[in-house]
Amino acid sequence: MKEELELTIKLPFKIEEVIKLVENKGFVKNEEDMIEDIYMRKNKEYKTVEDLLNNCILIRTVGDKYSGFTLKRKKYDIDGSIKENLKQNLEVKDIENGKEFLENIGYVEYFRLNQRMYCYNKNTVSFSIFDVKNLGVFLEYESKYGESASEIKKILDSIFEQSFSNYYEKKAILYIKKYHLF
Repeated sequence: MKEELELTIKLPFKIEEVIKLVENKGFVKNEEDMIEDIYMRKNKEYKTVEDLLNNCILIRTVGDKYSGFTLKRKKYDIDGSIKENLKQNLEVKDIENGKEFLENIGYVEYFRLNQRMYCYNKNTVSFSIFDVKNLGVFLEYESKYGESASEIKKILDSIFEQSFSNYYEKKAILYIKKYHLF
């Protein structure tokens, strides 16, 4: 598993406000797409939400660019940061056939996350904004240039002119909690 520095914040703004704010700060949108994640799980008992998610297979569709299975296995530090991360993708040409395949080996649909993704950059700063249906607006920053967590927090704080209580939000966990799925 590789180390990955990824910070995610839940923004207290509507998507239109976020887009206006980041564009007024000079960030340029370089990608926009719809992402649908179907979380598939085995019907068995899990001790924690994290354990459950580590045993889910996502059926992911990104616009018309990609569709396939995504396996994510993460271990978290006590503060919520990612200590270890495995992410493996397998492209599948026919999603319905792929879903049927997973069902035939014992997986069932757990829930779906539908989100519009907006990718922005300015100089060496790049991040993605997600407008997640029925959950809210999130900003995800993955370190590409070796920035530390404290450097990324300063960048995010300066963009929004405030600090955030949690820089390690997890969209899937928040969704599960909001809809009492665990």
